[in-house]
Amino acid sequence: MEEADRNRYQRISERLRATADKIICFALPFSIEEAKIVFPNDYVETIREMLRYGLLRHHDEQLLEMHETIRSGLEEFVLPMIRHKTHDVLANYYFSAA
Repeated sequence: MEEADRNRYQRISERLRATADKIICFALPFSIEEAKIVFPNDYVETIREMLRYGLLRHHDEQLLEMHETIRSGLEEFVLPMIRHKTHDVLANYYFSAA
């Protein structure tokens, strides 16, 4: 399954992959609005591509999620510096939203 997930990830437009790397770090269900707040300078259209390729799915009417198996398989390919910085940004967002 991991190879299929990686192949679908590779189909994401190259200009959107940096944002996809950040979205992979969302471990909890999230809304498009949250993605816009957390990553205001990035392309939200990445979410549409990730949905199209089955990397994200609808959790309910408002929230999206990535299956943990897909997330953990793809997260190891995100550069550690990007992954750590993104997790810090998400932690700060969740802290401020609490």
